[in-house]
Amino acid sequence: MVILLLVHGAALTWALRRNDMRPVHLLNVAIAAVILAYNARAITGGFGYDDWLVALIAIAVINLIGSALALVGVRIPRAITWTGFGIIVVLNVLLIAFTFLFKFNRLI
Repeated sequence: MVILLLVHGAALTWALRRNDMRPVHLLNVAIAAVILAYNARAITGGFGYDDWLVALIAIAVINLIGSALALVGVRIPRAITWTGFGIIVVLNVLLIAFTFLFKFNRLI
């Protein structure tokens, strides 16, 4: 998880310093593909779903479509790319905070 956050930081630095959005688009496509592959059963209706899972899948679909189209040359507004990128970064930071702050001392 920390490595994923470092990769996001590297893509952000590259995009801002070189004015080149390709690393951000590639990372958006990769992360969206992983999220959709992991949640494939929820997408097909294989089990019950939660609202947060539907929201995560919707964000992944928007990221995948928008960034894939941008990689092949279709003009996509940067706000779509940056919003999807930002949401994934915030969710990653929250997951890291939960992982490091959660204690297992009250399970019994």
